[in-house]
Amino acid sequence: MNIPEPPPHDLDAEKCYLGSLLLGADPGPRALPPGAFYCGRHQRICAGIDALRRKGIEVEAVALRTELERQGTLADAGGPEYILEVQGAVPTSANVDFHATTVNEMAVRRAHIEKSRRVEALARDRARGIEDVENAAKLTVGESNAVRRWPPGPPVPVSEILDLAVLPLEWVVEPILAKGQVTMLYAGPKGAKSSLAAALALAVENGVWPGGSFTIPAAGHVGLVNFEDGKKRIARRLMKYAGQIPGRKLPAIWGSENAPTFTLPDDEAALIAWVKAEGFLLLIVDVIVYTTDVEDENSSAQMQPWCASMRRVADETGIAILLLHHKRKGEKGGSSVADMARGSSVLGGLADTLLLLDRTGEKTLALESNSKDAPPTRWKVTYDLDVIAVWQVEPETTPAGLRGRILAALKAMTSENPAGTWTAKDVAEKVGCSENNSRDELKALAGTGTILAEKRAGRGGGTVYKAKPDEEE
Repeated sequence: MNIPEPPPHDLDAEKCYLGSLLLGADPGPRALPPGAFYCGRHQRICAGIDALRRKGIEVEAVALRTELERQGTLADAGGPEYILEVQGAVPTSANVDFHATTVNEMAVRRAHIEKSRRVEALARDRARGIEDVENAAKLTVGESNAVRRWPPGPPVPVSEILDLAVLPLEWVVEPILAKGQVTMLYAGPKGAKSSLAAALALAVENGVWPGGSFTIPAAGHVGLVNFEDGKKRIARRLMKYAGQIPGRKLPAIWGSENAPTFTLPDDEAALIAWVKAEGFLLLIVDVIVYTTDVEDENSSAQMQPWCASMRRVADETGIAILLLHHKRKGEKGGSSVADMARGSSVLGGLADTLLLLDRTGEKTLALESNSKDAPPTRWKVTYDLDVIAVWQVEPETTPAGLRGRILAALKAMTSENPAGTWTAKDVAEKVGCSENNSRDELKALAGTGTILAEKRAGRGGGTVYKAKPDEEE
């Protein structure tokens, strides 16, 4: 009988690494996630240690036992006796880096073996297209963080879910940037997205935005990493905006000459450690294409590990992250934020807020927001370098783009038949867009009170819409 050889692992190294942590070692950028461990007990112990760190509690055996009891995973972790056994696996914490390297190398080997198995299975399945096989072969494994591995580590404990559910939303720039969240800002070439990002960096650093609509509750340190513009150009922007934004503090900037090189998910742990060491409240990355090595940014399969890694960075650090990206070259006729965002749809899923910045004139822009925590909003932005108050942001009262076309069509339909009401499908046919996009824009218009909406009676009646009479507008 042939007994299959187990995948690469080193249980002694896993115990020594965890034992070093229980003796007070700080692995820094070499910190390993639970999924890097082969042993299920070690995965749960690592998850417990991670939970202690997030709460700011010193890592030691008694605190770990209490945390695992709270999570309901103490027995699965081997119980109190095994925790003490792990702690005693090493006499000193001095070699934590050596043990971390060994554990990570085993995890990378297992990940590569699993990847090759998936590629082989796809290649043998003649019902799958060759593109699927090639895409699977190109996927980034995410070595240092063991992103794509099976079986997964333990699920999020119920106690942690309950803790996370009651965390308040803390704005850094209301309503577009919040702690622990990711905001994506899209614009075309020369679309002023880097300029707006620099202005927001200066504003958050000094705790004030005098240009209208946005609110900054408190000042905080900002890191601005710009991979394309040199430090001289960034410095000139900041000095120009300083005439409008009061305060003597400047954000930490890295221009194209000295921008830190990091690729996610490979450098995730190092990025988290750096952000924590710098004490940032807000990190701005301009632009994200330099932080990924995928071959096709439109591939959800290739971009998912990057997105998952960026989400972990936001969760682990608790800071606001503003990511800049280029918009699509051509409009597809749908909701502007969703349709103009370049790259895979998983980028939209990563973002808690999507921002689209469009030029509407020589000194004017339109900024549109689609947030999971705030209503859809559109602002008129004035960007005038000839005056001290360079930036002015005010609510846009006249809908533009697809929303404007839908509003105009609904007004025309209501004018022709004042007693009538129309479904999203009716309006979509009139405008020439998809029913889903029509429904989204009609809901947004109704939510701001621009149009009237009513539920039709009966099961599955749906919602119908009509424009407001002129005297009500």
